Amino acid sequence: ETFAPQDGVLLAPSWLLRQLFLRDGDEVRVRIVTLPLCSFVRLQPHSEDFYEAVGPEPGPVLQAALAPLPALTAGLSVPIEVPGECMAVVRQVMIFIARLEDENGAEILAAKMPANAGQLGEHEVRVDFLPAADLAESGSEFRTRVDEFKEHACKLEKLAEERRASWREERLAAAASVAAASAPGPEER
Repeated sequence: ETFAPQDGVLLAPSWLLRQLFLRDGDEVRVRIVTLPLCSFVRLQPHSEDFYEAVGPEPGPVLQAALAPLPALTAGLSVPIEVPGECMAVVRQVMIFIARLEDENGAEILAAKMPANAGQLGEHEVRVDFLPAADLAESGSEFRTRVDEFKEHACKLEKLAEERRASWREERLAAAASVAAASAPGPEER
């Protein structure tokens, strides 16, 4: 047996209903829009519990948590499920989407994520963090964190440039082999 909602019914997770100030049974108007591809996202954890949940490397946890989302909207909060050692969800923390940018660096209200746009592996989304709203850190701790982030960002940019150069070389080599294969041989001249 398969489940199919009746016509005119929209199914949404409870966290989204809360974000939109809706209750079960409320009427909504839905329209389909084309969203730009997300190129940059700035996130802010709701509380410092986030740092305890994700550990010292939040990047992989956030990447895995955001990957199934088809789109993000600036100004909304989304739940991030933090897996434990057996990949079972250990806890859920909320993340605020503070800023989104398109491929040209322009700030946008909503954006589709590359994995849901057929762009997997071809498009990178840069991620930036704001400190949690309830995080208390000294000036030196903040400067250290910013310096570490800048160093990490430089490494990522270098890796991204190397990847882009590798893709360019692969495309040029493929184009050259196609051109060589389609060129007339000496007996055809």
